[in-house]
Amino acid sequence: MLDFMDYIQLSFAEATHWNRDNSYSSLTTTAQSILDFQTPERLRVHLSSLSTPHFATSYTLGTVGLLDGSVSYLFSTVPFNNLPSRSALIPLRKISPGYRQVQPPTAPIQTWGWDSLLDGVSIPGLKDGKSSEQPTVKDGDISQEDQAKRKATLLHASLQLPPPTTLYALFLRRISTNMQLSLAVCSTQGPPQSKSAPQASMLTQLSHDTGKYSNEYLFSTDNALFGWRGLWNFGPDPRYTRSDAPPRLSLLSAGAEAYYSPISSLIGMSTGLRF
Repeated sequence: MLDFMDYIQLSFAEATHWNRDNSYSSLTTTAQSILDFQTPERLRVHLSSLSTPHFATSYTLGTVGLLDGSVSYLFSTVPFNNLPSRSALIPLRKISPGYRQVQPPTAPIQTWGWDSLLDGVSIPGLKDGKSSEQPTVKDGDISQEDQAKRKATLLHASLQLPPPTTLYALFLRRISTNMQLSLAVCSTQGPPQSKSAPQASMLTQLSHDTGKYSNEYLFSTDNALFGWRGLWNFGPDPRYTRSDAPPRLSLLSAGAEAYYSPISSLIGMSTGLRF
């Protein structure tokens, strides 16, 4: 079962029209939810709240002989005005992953008047295709919610207690209609009697999703690991598909990933199919 912060992050992806299924890392998500699910091993109490449409907090207390817990905070520039946040109102399928039908990929939304970090740079596919999900609007008619979406940013921090204390931090930014940047940091405090500096690592991920295919470029400071993941969807390109075209009854996707670390001389790769 997902915790409250994971639920908010999934809602952020839905609010910004980011297709989390169109990724090689999600190739076997539905099968893993059925065959490789986790069972509770101890009693944990979660107290979470969506304090404002932009800010969420979560506190966790668990016990397995020793008390432990966490404190989490999340901020989003995209408001969650209509998001169910009370326990009695959250749909069970939103927080309990299981089998779900993978939807065919769609073309990125092109009608937000996007305020991109890459303004002035020509990106293949950025101006191509049309999407009928939202009507075309002029710059002066963009609503406050659309202005927030075109600058969509999410900040999340979680502090695990007690010592050794571990800090998790996430920075997520939509830099264009089909690109997303994420920075994840993990820092662990050493033993109380140790004077060594905290161990920290950072994972950088740049995702590019056109609907027809997706690419992810990764770099981790842990052993200077470089990685790439790609996914290709067979069939018509959604960027050039008419809105009145008949729906697709099946979806075949193929993907691969490769990793290389120049420090430890490690090389890894995998391939996969999804139907």
